[in-house]
Amino acid sequence: MIETDSIPYNRELLSILSECQRSISVLQTTLEPKGVTLSCEIEPELYVRADREMFDAVVRNPVSNAVKFTPAGGTIILKARREHSGIRMSIQDTGIGMSEQSRRKLFSDDLSVSFAPNGETDNARGFQLVRKFVKIQEGRIEVCSTLGCGTIVSFSLPSG
Repeated sequence: MIETDSIPYNRELLSILSECQRSISVLQTTLEPKGVTLSCEIEPELYVRADREMFDAVVRNPVSNAVKFTPAGGTIILKARREHSGIRMSIQDTGIGMSEQSRRKLFSDDLSVSFAPNGETDNARGFQLVRKFVKIQEGRIEVCSTLGCGTIVSFSLPSG
């Protein structure tokens, strides 16, 4: 186990599909009442060397936000693929999207509360933790979004 910034870090070989299915099962009860469809386009043989709890948070936070900001009838797609010496994963939704100002705020230390057009609030604390977990695991994260069209959160991590 490695200790990074006082956060215990235990890197192990993880099946991306299995870990994503585990994360999604926790969120299933919030998907069904909203009428949001979630699908996985992840090959069973994709693996990543990562801390299980951190990987779970890195997947679950963007999926939770996608559920929160996607209207009834919308879709969320989880994808993963091999890339160079690692994997690249994305969480794409057909939600309300965000402005460029809001997107940039995700990568700052500003934790002020923002109000979305659908009445939901978010202070980006969860995303800031996700950013930290990705960095600790030697990865990168990015967000692409268009107001009114949805959001794609992508991250890369070293493979197993």
